[in-house]
Amino acid sequence: LRGRRTIRLVAFDEAFHKMDQQHIGSTLDLFQKFNFQVITATPLERCEYLVPKICTSLVLTAVGDSVLIEPYRNYAARLQSIGAAETRGEEVKAYAE
Repeated sequence: LRGRRTIRLVAFDEAFHKMDQQHIGSTLDLFQKFNFQVITATPLERCEYLVPKICTSLVLTAVGDSVLIEPYRNYAARLQSIGAAETRGEEVKAYAE
């Protein structure tokens, strides 16, 4: 089997919830070493540690009866602009319903 192209898909649900940054990094390095393709559902507070080591990072957000799917970088930028507006005392609506 060595050298043959295989699917090495691994799926996790909140696998990194209780890990610190160092353990998250070590785990992702191990996944990369074995050429695993990882799909993970992760709490947003852990995304800042995962995003630099993952090729595609998406955020799924429930909005009414729908789900908004967007790249993490767009989501993070929107959060920064919301935070800046709130700091200025402006009212902010995150999503149009």
